[in-house]
Amino acid sequence: MIGGLMETVTSEQESKTPLLGDIPFIGNAFKNKAKTQSKRELVILIRPSVVQPDTWEKQRLRTQSLLDQWYRN
Repeated sequence: MIGGLMETVTSEQESKTPLLGDIPFIGNAFKNKAKTQSKRELVILIRPSVVQPDTWEKQRLRTQSLLDQWYRN
């Protein structure tokens, strides 16, 4: 593994009963607050490979074959 990035996102949602939730002090009894937190991670991996003179051509043909199979069906 070479490295990566991490992200944490926190969001807060409020739901309330129309009109009753807007009343000062008493309105809190008719409200609901939810806090959610989500984490995402991006990991960068590098795999070394030995390159022979015909490696790129073999890889191109293999990729073309896979694309032909995917889009033929």
